[in-house]
Amino acid sequence: MAGLPRTGPTQLCLGLPEEIFGLEILVRLPSKDLARCRTVCRAWCRVASARDLLLAHHRRQPSLALLLLTKHENTSGGDLHAFDHRTTAAGEARLQPVARIEDFTVITVEASCDGLLLLSVCTLLPSLRRDLVICNPTTRQIGRVPEKIHGFEASGLYRHPPTGEYRLLLHKRSTELYGVKQPCYVFALGCSQRQPRCIGRPPELAGFFHGPAMVRGSLHWSWWPNPLKDQTQKKVTVFDTTAESFRLIRSPDVQIGRAHLYEADDTIGMYSSNDIMTAVDIWVMQDYDSEVWSHKYHVQLQAPLASIMAHQTRNVMVLQEERDVFLLYNFGQTLFLADTERKLLTVSRLDGHIVFLGNHRIKESLVRHSFFSVLQGASDDWSFFSWLKRGA
Repeated sequence: MAGLPRTGPTQLCLGLPEEIFGLEILVRLPSKDLARCRTVCRAWCRVASARDLLLAHHRRQPSLALLLLTKHENTSGGDLHAFDHRTTAAGEARLQPVARIEDFTVITVEASCDGLLLLSVCTLLPSLRRDLVICNPTTRQIGRVPEKIHGFEASGLYRHPPTGEYRLLLHKRSTELYGVKQPCYVFALGCSQRQPRCIGRPPELAGFFHGPAMVRGSLHWSWWPNPLKDQTQKKVTVFDTTAESFRLIRSPDVQIGRAHLYEADDTIGMYSSNDIMTAVDIWVMQDYDSEVWSHKYHVQLQAPLASIMAHQTRNVMVLQEERDVFLLYNFGQTLFLADTERKLLTVSRLDGHIVFLGNHRIKESLVRHSFFSVLQGASDDWSFFSWLKRGA
């Protein structure tokens, strides 16, 4: 009857409560299909646009490695892709197109968080210009970070839990090696903050390299290639995103190469390759609170002999999906995915030179953020950056 309050959940045309339809059915769809559900009718649009649903959908998405396929070796213009390590029934892995970077433009992924990418963009023509750009490739929101943080370098991007703000962790540019003696700053995107706020100096041994791993509400960075002063003391730098403070924790006794961190099922993992990138050692922090590490794997990377040439570029990255651990690596223009038993899962010969963008990942998110309306302006020119066909 009209005027009476509802006593149960709203029913959709399918006869299902909204909560069941959204959080049990729509949440399992790919981003492209979930976005299309909004066009069915107003009721579907309301359910498919609910923030709780979009956040739950984002949490279910895999964390994908970012790659750049360039037209020419030692250049950065090309297509930005996310590598989907989940193989198909035919045993194929997929490159998901993200965006195209135009020629005469050099990009670096500075940080990633909740589906957002922070890019350093240097355009060479018609004149030299460098910008920090933040974007969500899934929703295609994009904006330039305000000029007030020019002169700073970004160490990380994170969501501040008490306020819900997305903030940049910054340090000033320095000619000193690593620049670790500089104080750190935070800047909230889309707010009225006039200047980055100083939060003090990080620990003396801290270094910010290769993209941090976000675990238990903290950003973690590995040392590279050695600790700055005490060569025998290896530490991991940790930044608590709630307290906005630093600390150091133990690192495993890595003897070779450079160390990289990755998220490993609610704890952190570390991997290190030999100088020629043909073997990888992997450690996992067995007890996070006690800082106890365990050496899990030593993997010899294999590839068809015809694919290995001395002058070819080589990269390696460790990926984890739930409890499955994978190694993604390349020799020249051939991309390999293997498990820790050395079994090759996929081998892909790509039409372009493969550039691994640090240790950064992307996790699709259909959540739209209001701070973009502050960053964007009518005079902005995004000619360096064009969206590849996605449909989301």
